[in-house]
Amino acid sequence: MNADAELNDARQSLFSEVILRYGHLLGREEYLQRGEAALRASFSMMYCPENPSALAQWQIRWPFLNKQDYGFMMENYGHDGRADELHTGIGEFTIYDWGNGAASEAVMRVMDHGTAALPHKGVFHMHKPKILVVGSFVMDLIVSTDRFPNSGETVLGSSYRTAPGGKGANQAVQAARLGADVTMVGKVGQDSFGQELLSSASASGVDVSRVIRDPEAPSAVGNVQLEVTPAGTANRIIVVSGANMTITPADVAFLEEGIGQFDLVILQLEIPMEINCLVASWAKRKGVPVMLNSAPYAPIPDALLACASYISPNEHEAALLTRLPVDTDAHIADALHALQSLGVQHALITLGSRGVACLNDEGEVVTVPALKGLDVKDPTAAGDSFVGAFCVAVCLGVPLEQALRFANHTAAITVCRMGAQPSLPTIGEVLDLMRSRGEDTAPFQGLCD
Repeated sequence: MNADAELNDARQSLFSEVILRYGHLLGREEYLQRGEAALRASFSMMYCPENPSALAQWQIRWPFLNKQDYGFMMENYGHDGRADELHTGIGEFTIYDWGNGAASEAVMRVMDHGTAALPHKGVFHMHKPKILVVGSFVMDLIVSTDRFPNSGETVLGSSYRTAPGGKGANQAVQAARLGADVTMVGKVGQDSFGQELLSSASASGVDVSRVIRDPEAPSAVGNVQLEVTPAGTANRIIVVSGANMTITPADVAFLEEGIGQFDLVILQLEIPMEINCLVASWAKRKGVPVMLNSAPYAPIPDALLACASYISPNEHEAALLTRLPVDTDAHIADALHALQSLGVQHALITLGSRGVACLNDEGEVVTVPALKGLDVKDPTAAGDSFVGAFCVAVCLGVPLEQALRFANHTAAITVCRMGAQPSLPTIGEVLDLMRSRGEDTAPFQGLCD
């Protein structure tokens, strides 16, 4: 091993030791109480390229580190160097600088100008997002036509195909293709559709070892109708739930203790509500954020809403949940505040071709428009693609608007392709599109490794 490799190993060991000691000191639940951003950001380290051989060039970042913990860390791990404490608009950052101050200079640059102020190769994340998806598998049976039939009417279609889907599986596959470490929990039948659904998710990097094969119930199917006209493409979907609705508390009981290993949990409403409530309560108890993708629409128990860190209905689902119209900017703002009043920490409403709206930490409405100039072919998995991408970005700790833009670019690729899972892009494809549109991709470079 050469000297540079040995030095790098020493840096990694030191960094890992500090993280382990700090995590043990606080415990996950107490850490979460310092602010959700602390958990979302996890730990990251940035390398200042001016002097690559100096240990002083490494810095450690903890959002919401308080004075007491700062003192503890300095006493135990401050070494002979100095430590600078920076205050930003979202909390306290402590930078440990072993030596000549170069790390502090680098992080000041990042605070002022974002991670783009450092070269892409100089930004590292301690680990890729570790995401749990508890949800549905559905084999989509897709028919295209130039006009939806009216009641009692038969029309001729132009094409037919099948594609693996299901909201849970789609979101899991999207997160995995974006570089996250994803585990899927669910149920499929002992049939050919079930095997195809598992194979598709596994091929994308999703861990399906906890998915159960039901010996009696069939795998779920979705009847997807696409109306393709010069004006665009619209869809209608009917799902026959099959094995998805046979998941029992015993099937997921292992998560009660094991859920704490994940950075975030994603849930939808295509499995029994009882299961969602259980999993969400376990996640909250362990301090793990929960994304509730409230689709398809169903009344949601207060207990589940109270456990959700994020909720992401589309405009139709938001109108049903809040009993408010969602057709103007003012109505969207009212609906967002109504959703948050239900007990959810962060509310998002996806608006199709209009983009997405949400509330920031100050309660202000943030709207990020959808990308323009797209050749839309199939919007079936657009919402799932958005949710998977947004959750990956949240786990990286990027600012809210940047997470929404990342998710919008991901979904933009999805709608320009046919099928659910076949349409979901990889991280390389998303970053290429972002660069072509002048977006900052630096915070997401670590997902490519």
